[in-house]
Amino acid sequence: MSVLYSFEDGVYYIHKGVHNHPMQTHVLHLTRDERTKFEQIVFENPATGPAALIAGLHSLTGTRESVAT
Repeated sequence: MSVLYSFEDGVYYIHKGVHNHPMQTHVLHLTRDERTKFEQIVFENPATGPAALIAGLHSLTGTRESVAT
């Protein structure tokens, strides 16, 4: 059973029932160092869109680090 509550500022989704899929092996949150690295890359490249940030930024010396690594 699923329940979806809609509010002015968003939605709240509840799924009740049997879950027979494996659980995540780790917490899906950034560490402090990962967040700092992410923010630095985004800050240094303000005009770059999400796809380019994920794929890695191109430069004359090759592809630089992406926000996904």
